Amino acid sequence: MSVPPDEAERFELRRPHRPWGAAALLLLLAATVVVGTLQSPASADRWQQLALFGAVTLGILYFVLGLGRRAGPEIIEISPRALRLPFGSASVEVPLDEIEGLALEEGNRPGLFLSTSRFVVFFPRARFASADAAREVHQAIKARIARLPGGVQKVANLDGPRVDALGPAGRPWGSEGLVVLFALVLGLILWKAGLTLERPLDVLRLGVNARVLVSAGEWWRVPGSVLLHVEPVHLLLVAMSLFGLGVAAERLLGTVGFLVVFLGSAAAGALSSAAFPDGAPFTMGASGGVFGLLGSLLYVYWRFRGQIPLRFQIPERTWFGMLGVNFLMPLLVASVDGAMHLGGLLAGVLLTMLLAGDARSAPLGPASKTAHALLGVLVGLYALSVVAVIRTWSEDLRARQLAVVRTLVGLEHADPGFLNTVAWGYGVLPDATSVELSVAEKLAERAVDLYDSPMLRDTWATVAFRRGDVERAISLQLEAITDEAAARKKRPELPTQEGVLVSQLARFLAEARARGGVQVQVDGAPPLRASVSDEGRVSLHSAGPVSRPLTVWVLAREGQDLAGIGRYPVLTSTAPSTIPTRETLAWARTASLSVALVASGTVSERAWPIDAAVLAYPGPIVQH
Repeated sequence: MSVPPDEAERFELRRPHRPWGAAALLLLLAATVVVGTLQSPASADRWQQLALFGAVTLGILYFVLGLGRRAGPEIIEISPRALRLPFGSASVEVPLDEIEGLALEEGNRPGLFLSTSRFVVFFPRARFASADAAREVHQAIKARIARLPGGVQKVANLDGPRVDALGPAGRPWGSEGLVVLFALVLGLILWKAGLTLERPLDVLRLGVNARVLVSAGEWWRVPGSVLLHVEPVHLLLVAMSLFGLGVAAERLLGTVGFLVVFLGSAAAGALSSAAFPDGAPFTMGASGGVFGLLGSLLYVYWRFRGQIPLRFQIPERTWFGMLGVNFLMPLLVASVDGAMHLGGLLAGVLLTMLLAGDARSAPLGPASKTAHALLGVLVGLYALSVVAVIRTWSEDLRARQLAVVRTLVGLEHADPGFLNTVAWGYGVLPDATSVELSVAEKLAERAVDLYDSPMLRDTWATVAFRRGDVERAISLQLEAITDEAAARKKRPELPTQEGVLVSQLARFLAEARARGGVQVQVDGAPPLRASVSDEGRVSLHSAGPVSRPLTVWVLAREGQDLAGIGRYPVLTSTAPSTIPTRETLAWARTASLSVALVASGTVSERAWPIDAAVLAYPGPIVQH
């Protein structure tokens, strides 16, 4: 029965099957990452990353399983001027004159494809009541378009010659296999590698792409670094790209061609990163391969434009969006490796040109002998890199780490937090050498130049102390304590590190006193000593008049061990005197007291017990 031209035609679709297999795979990958992270020594520091990873995973599952879809039937409605399509829990209206592609496909993925300048949509034939129902919808849409001005010619264009080959790839085994491989590697790293946030250079053992080490002959770091993703969020971004760009490229190039482009582009991107003189000191990950897929698809769509089946079409707006995001990211985010992305993109184009050869259409036919040979070479290259990582795993990293750390000193776009972490690692390393500490102090100073904060100054002071420059360490630590107090006064809710800072100062003052006695920074300050009463109250005794207000730092010892440190004001006086203080030393009633530092000015009276963890830090290195 024909439908009047001014009435809408409605076709009901079956509810889509939920992709439980894909959801199970995603959950398996997420569980691998979570278990590996929890097994890591740094698991307590990664809860924020795990929370973000979990939230993103749940969000993807929500959309993959279609949990937000409406419960009612989904309807395709064809009116005289527009087409209304079900879209998740809502619907979208498409003017008929905006439809650019319409096809009823057969083969291993039968269904109805429709494209506009905004999107491409696919309805599997299983969603329709029958194969005849899919054809009825196809014919009804064309009939409505034909009634529009110029519609007959548009329908003729829609029915024009097309390439119906579905390409050599069925299921995207290559894309899925790479995601599984990367997830397994991440899980193994988090479980067995023992990485911690306090020792960021331990990743060198994994085979990261360190420019200075590659230049020294460790070529295997270039391909080996592609397999490494030590952050769950980084892996998730790569996995999303593989399930998007990767699947599209694999269906156009075939699994062999896809693997050649991805693995070759990833290695080329890593090589570009290692060769770039002003790049990051070390990199890892398969971002170069992702950009290689982008370059590959750009080339295929440019070369075979108008000859690619509708099911492979990507709207122009989507292309511009992808290009804009990926090329603006290196400009907006300093940590993004632009050299890796550019190298991967160019390699993707060149490798696809080689694979396509003299082909007249896409998807490409079966993989050639050249493609198989290239894949064999690339797989062998990656396998050799894994063997090299295993062979060098137990070697001492100190020389390699120092070589990489030297490159950090002059890094233009440096993360002060990362510089501080590396410097601190050397500062508390018991057997740190004088060379290592010299480089570490440069890093600590650079970190403070980039972002001045009390804890960064504490790192600088610690490294200076380890090098034997005790006076500099004391000066830096006093500045850190002053800045910490000022910050706390402005924002009392901030967590305080005051106990650590003053405990560090106590260590430095104890060393200075052992070397040269009391430090007096005020001209004319009289000799001062401290004592403690039975009640634990501190008294200061001046051997002469006090001509200006003073601040006195007092160390308390229990036997040979530091027990606490106090800070007390001394006002002016005209004769020798005894100055009682309000602060008691209830935490060290039997302590022996000694004045360690006398400085100008007065501050609030305070006493602190020593942080036991700080006492475990090593002292100055032995000077040769």
